[in-house]
Amino acid sequence: MSEINFGKYIALSSFVHKLNPVSKIFFVIFLIIETFLISNWLYYIIPGTLLVIFMLGSKIRISLYFEDVKKLWFLILIIFLLQFTSGVNLHNLFNAIETVLRIIIIVLLSSIFIRTTRPVELARSVEKGLILIRVRRSLSRDISMTLVLVMQFIPVLLKEINRIRTAQMIRGSKMSRGIFKGLQTVISIMIPLVISTIRRAEQVAIAMESRRYGMYDNTTSYYKSEINLPDVVVIVLSVVLLILPAVLSKLLIK
Repeated sequence: MSEINFGKYIALSSFVHKLNPVSKIFFVIFLIIETFLISNWLYYIIPGTLLVIFMLGSKIRISLYFEDVKKLWFLILIIFLLQFTSGVNLHNLFNAIETVLRIIIIVLLSSIFIRTTRPVELARSVEKGLILIRVRRSLSRDISMTLVLVMQFIPVLLKEINRIRTAQMIRGSKMSRGIFKGLQTVISIMIPLVISTIRRAEQVAIAMESRRYGMYDNTTSYYKSEINLPDVVVIVLSVVLLILPAVLSKLLIK
């Protein structure tokens, strides 16, 4: 936990960062849907190639993306083993590999989106999307604000846990792993963490109240969200990728 960077936005100047969050949401959702519609191993070349292009185009170190996958290794292992509940055979092995491959693609897509999109832009896009599906404007704003606060606070809380743990060790506290001693260790970390979280929540509440959050129904955005030509290309490409497996399957059958 010395380097907390899971799901953290990295500010760089790349074409992926400059894309509108709406177009990136289209790309991520449609590509995830496509991975579940794929029935032939050869079709993974298309989403895999686009995934590599977006990873390289973001100018973020490739190792950071695979660190996000590595942090979910236990979940991936459990899903892999669950595929053999009906027996160990070659068919289940291929199914397990395909399921893990889909999960890795989903994690990498989510990592690209989160690391290249500012939380404020993401929240604003979610708010606009909810308004489009006829959700009340005030409720849409509250949901988007909750989302951005969660995304901002998770790395902060992880870093706070690491700070408290280091402070306890400097004071001579031993971080034991036994059942009872481990419980004491958790309590010694959780109590300062809860107090610190309450203080941060109070500071955020005061800041929001001083800015008169929620007082007006019709609000404006500081950042303008515009759909440019690259965004249109990404959205069209996402739609084409969604229908491509079905078209290729019909052509191969003929």
